[in-house]
Amino acid sequence: MNSILKLVNDFISSESTREYAKKEFNAILWVALITITSVLLDKVFKLFRLWSKASKIPGPPCNSFFGHGNLGSRENFIDLLWESHDKYGSVFKLWLGPTQLLVSMKDPTLIKDMLLKAGDKLPCIGKAFRLAFGRSSLFFCSYDQAQKGRESLAMELDDKLLGKANVISKNVVNCIMEGVDASMSIGSVDCKLISQHMAFTILGTSLFGDTFLAWSKATFYEELLMMIAKDASFWASYRFTPFWKRGFWRYQSLCTDLKCLTLDIVQQCGKNHKLSCHMDRNYHIGTANDKFFSQELWW
Repeated sequence: MNSILKLVNDFISSESTREYAKKEFNAILWVALITITSVLLDKVFKLFRLWSKASKIPGPPCNSFFGHGNLGSRENFIDLLWESHDKYGSVFKLWLGPTQLLVSMKDPTLIKDMLLKAGDKLPCIGKAFRLAFGRSSLFFCSYDQAQKGRESLAMELDDKLLGKANVISKNVVNCIMEGVDASMSIGSVDCKLISQHMAFTILGTSLFGDTFLAWSKATFYEELLMMIAKDASFWASYRFTPFWKRGFWRYQSLCTDLKCLTLDIVQQCGKNHKLSCHMDRNYHIGTANDKFFSQELWW
C-alpha cells in the first residue's frame, strides 16, 4: 500500500514539474517574441521616418527598390553627382538602397551649419560608426569640452605666434628650399607634402626657434604628428578610455613617442638658450673689460 502511494505521489510531482517547465518555457518564448517584435517595429518605424524626411528633398527618382546602388566606377558616380547638382540645386538626395540615403550638398553655408549642428559627431556608416561612437550615447564626444580645448589651444598659439606672424627667418626659407630641391631631384613633386612641410617648419621654428631646424629627429617628428592627427578625432569620440581596442594601445604608444620627442626638443631649446645667454654674458663682460682697460690707457 505504501509503495502504491509513493508511486502516485512521484507521478503527481513529475506532472507538476513538467507543467511548471512548460509554463517557464512558454514565458521565455513570449518574452523573446515581444522583444524581437518591438525591435523590428522600431526599425520599421525608423525606416518609414527616413522615407518621410527624404520625400521632402529633391532628387532623381528610383527605378528599382534597390535605388542607385549599381553606379559602376567612381568617375560615373562623380559625374552623376555633378549632373544632379546642376539639375536639382545645391542639395539633393540619392537612394543607394532601401535603407541607404545619400544627401549631397555643395553650398558652403549649409555645410557649415550642418557641421555645427552635428557637434563633432562625424557622419560614418555601419561598423565604422559603431566602432567610433559605440552603440550607446555614453560614447558620444562632448562637443562643449572639445570646443573649450580648441579655444584654449588657439589662445596659447596666438600669443606665441602673432608676434612672429610677419617674420620668417632666412634659415627657415633655406630649409624649405632644401626640401623642395630634394623633391625635385627625385623627379616627382608632391604639392601636398611640400605645403605640409612648409607649414610644419614654420610652426616648429615659431615654437622652438632655430634649434628645430638643426634637430635630427624633425622629419620623424613630422611623420609621427601627422599619423596621430589623422586618428585623433576617431579616438577622441570615446568618452571612456577604449582599453578593449588594440588600435587604441597602438595610438597611445604613438602619443607616448611624440611626448618623448617633444621633451627632447624642449630640452635642446633650453640648453641652447642657456648657452646663448652664457655667451652673451661673456661677451658683455669682455666688452666692459675692454672699455675699462682702454680708459686706463687713455688716462
